[in-house]
Amino acid sequence: MPIPNPKIIFAIIYFSYMISVRATNVTQCTLFTDVPVPDNVEIGNCDEPPCIVPINSTINIAMNFTSPRTLGNIFPIAIGDTFNSVINFPLEEEDACDGIVNTECPLEEGEDVEYKSQISVSSDFGEIYFSLEYYLFDRDAENFFECFKVDIQMVLTD
Repeated sequence: MPIPNPKIIFAIIYFSYMISVRATNVTQCTLFTDVPVPDNVEIGNCDEPPCIVPINSTINIAMNFTSPRTLGNIFPIAIGDTFNSVINFPLEEEDACDGIVNTECPLEEGEDVEYKSQISVSSDFGEIYFSLEYYLFDRDAENFFECFKVDIQMVLTD
């Protein structure tokens, strides 16, 4: 059997890797700067902020992180900052364990976690540009354990 060309093998591996590592470029939160950023965050189809989000739609969030300790009582918080005004986004889930897709709570220390969530954005907000800070909070330890910041541009659609 002939040996495949190494350049072809490299190209296949490289493009497979690039497709699988799709991520949104997020930054450290500014409200609480000592909270670590998740290993990987994906905001809908957005690679580079600002992420464009149609009004009356949802912001789809997927993140991967490593549990820093045993976690069983966690909840998400989404805060928007625009022109020095703070928006507390209502979330459909109050228990972040409901958004974990690859395992279940309680999480063990060092466990790799895949988490998904959605934020509904209504026409009440209008066309605005804001920085979204998305936190995961540990109720037992009473502190944040993951956070990311990303710029969002909400737009009207036809």
